Amino acid sequence: MTRTSGPFLRLSNCESGSTAAEFALIALPMLLLILGIIEFGRGLYLYNRMSFAVDRAVRIGITHPEATDQQLTDEVLAEFVTSGAASGSGTLSDVRPTVEITFVDVPSGLDFKVLSARMLFKPLIPDLLDKQFTLGVTRRIPKIT
Repeated sequence: MTRTSGPFLRLSNCESGSTAAEFALIALPMLLLILGIIEFGRGLYLYNRMSFAVDRAVRIGITHPEATDQQLTDEVLAEFVTSGAASGSGTLSDVRPTVEITFVDVPSGLDFKVLSARMLFKPLIPDLLDKQFTLGVTRRIPKIT
């Protein structure tokens, strides 16, 4: 067995680049984890916002039985209109739900409307997730006679 001497012995014991190599191994998974957490939080925020808008429309439908389907739809979509910072004019946000209101006649005698809102969730980072998800909220409004 031969013993290495001179400059090769110093290079074999050198650890000056180990931090950069360890960072390169850890950085990508850590970055993907952080971006995934941000996207998950954004999805929860949009779902909560849509759920709140639908709940407000349901409250209006219960407290004002004469409210039309268009008024309930407008109430849901009003949550997704943001005010302009400088001009004060309202601009529609990039994501708006589609709202459906259907009337269901149940044989037991309790009639109700079903208010459904659906939204297409597109990730902010297109290469992170190639899929698009549909977020949906459904609530029932009893018909008061």
